[in-house]
This record gives sequence, structure tokens and C-alpha cells, in this order.
Amino acid sequence: MAFPDILPLEYDFIDNGAGTLMMVTQSFPEAPEDAVFYFDGAEQALFCRRSDRIAPLSYIPAAVRRMLAEIGEILVVEINENEELTEVYRARVVIPEDGLLPYPPEFLNAVNVEEDEE
Repeated sequence: MAFPDILPLEYDFIDNGAGTLMMVTQSFPEAPEDAVFYFDGAEQALFCRRSDRIAPLSYIPAAVRRMLAEIGEILVVEINENEELTEVYRARVVIPEDGLLPYPPEFLNAVNVEEDEE
């Protein structure tokens, strides 16, 4: 069963004070494609860097949550181990009406099967 790779993401947010929110994270080998930042409206998010690469974000600080509720996109900056910029791109911010993050069904089914086996 194939489902997107779960990225272990180290991240930080920077507010430029002019309404732009930036997420800084480590770089990855492949280029991003159609990045989307899903926010549940509470404290968690799911960053879809590509359709085959997703990263759950388990905690979003209060100041960032307030910004996410008002903006349509974030700026993503990826930095390599030498602290050099490798990618800079925009990701749409989507807040699902039901507050549920859009984990792929294949992923959720695999998680449920693993829990049942315990």
C-alpha cells in the first residue's frame, strides 16, 4: 500500500510585521510542487510540500494561529545544513470548514490497521 512519505519537519515561524508569515525549515532533495499548508483552526497543521510528501505539525503558536486565520498563503524558506537557502516558495493556507486535516485515506487506513494489531 503506497501513501505519501511523512516528513519529520523541524520548523519555525517568522512574522515580518507587514502581514507576511514565513515558515523556515530544513531542505529536502526534491523540489516542492503545489505546496499547501492546511490549518485545523486550533493548534495543528498538515504541510503538504508535494502530493507525495506531507508533514504533520503538532503545535502552532497562538500568534501564528491568529495570522493563519487571516492570510491566504505563507512563504516557505528551506535551509540546508550549512544554513544556505535552498528553496523559497509560497504555500496556500487552507482551513477546512470541518477542522479536519486532509490526511490521505491510505495513510489513515494504515494507521487504523496498525492500531488494531496492537
